[in-house]
Amino acid sequence: MSQVAIAKRYAKALLDIGKEKGIIAELAQQLQSLHDIYANSRDFRNTVLNPSIEVEERKALIKAIAKKYGWHQIMLNFTLLLLDRHRLQILPELMADFQQQVDVLQSRLRAEITSATALTLPQQEQLRQSLRKVTGLKQIELELKVDPTLLGGVVTRMGGVVVDGSIRTQLEKIRSSILQEI
Repeated sequence: MSQVAIAKRYAKALLDIGKEKGIIAELAQQLQSLHDIYANSRDFRNTVLNPSIEVEERKALIKAIAKKYGWHQIMLNFTLLLLDRHRLQILPELMADFQQQVDVLQSRLRAEITSATALTLPQQEQLRQSLRKVTGLKQIELELKVDPTLLGGVVTRMGGVVVDGSIRTQLEKIRSSILQEI
């Protein structure tokens, strides 16, 4: 079974428990903190993934982190299960899938917007309104990025869909069209 498929199963299990207990938001925040620690601390990764370090030592590290961050017992148990089953390395995929499942459950869309310059607040709101019309979803979260190599316009990524409204792409299409005519 692929890492992505395994991550989906774990993410769904955690989400189901969160729904049952009414603590989805709390688990999402705690999973994000675990993901951030995993992504940003090479020492943490090296310790929890190293089979030459005693399992009890690795569990003690996870318990200390859980205590420091005030994790719910379910999050602690979930993380220890990942450790026991040698699944901590799927954490990036698990986090992405969990977040996607929560977004679907809450009718929320996350869109990555790349523009040539920083967008003003009115421009951001106009983009939100356009995305609300297109998707029918009320909750739109924008992740804004600036790419000075774009001449203008925006590139929007929503899940697996990319809408390239950049001027550079428009010019490339015009160029191709002119060259085909010749």
